[in-house]
Amino acid sequence: MLRAIFAVDQTVTPEFVSIIYTLSDGNPFFVEEALKSLITTGELSYRNGSWDLKSINELRIPRSIQDAVQRRFEHLSEVARHVMTFAAVIVVVLTLSYCNI
Repeated sequence: MLRAIFAVDQTVTPEFVSIIYTLSDGNPFFVEEALKSLITTGELSYRNGSWDLKSINELRIPRSIQDAVQRRFEHLSEVARHVMTFAAVIVVVLTLSYCNI
């Protein structure tokens, strides 16, 4: 799955696969969010036609989906964070009104 996401033919290190699998229990949504988080924080980057990953010991891999999304949220501009917060509130309000709660 990691090779497909990265669109590479080269092997992803077994250590990295093991860490991602252990944290995600194979949940593809979590794997994708964790990778997006690593890209957002610069711990994983695409340079000169290949993916560059910091040393496994230096990686701050998210421990949960919430952690992964929170890390990405923190890297948004202040205006984007306000828009996302507003949108989240609207979703809750609409959900509650739709469900007649």
